Amino acid sequence: MHVVISDPSLSKSGTYREIGVQLKGLFADERNALANTANMCALLYQMLPDVNWVGFYFLQGGELVLGPFQGGLRTHPAGPWRVRDRRPA
Repeated sequence: MHVVISDPSLSKSGTYREIGVQLKGLFADERNALANTANMCALLYQMLPDVNWVGFYFLQGGELVLGPFQGGLRTHPAGPWRVRDRRPA
């Protein structure tokens, strides 16, 4: 089990460096993308005190689908959202 270490005395850049170190530790033994995004949300939500919501949307079949998140339940804009593929053909 990974233990999150949060130090409120760190500068903003120090906090971001610590987040990077902790994410590396979380991802080291886990290859599942869903598990990693869920853990990333939890870590960011815990380590960034001014953030009230952290989450991911996944593109599936041209639509954005809400993935793992931390924070209060939100009313998200009515979906599904249509996303145009702007990559060259």
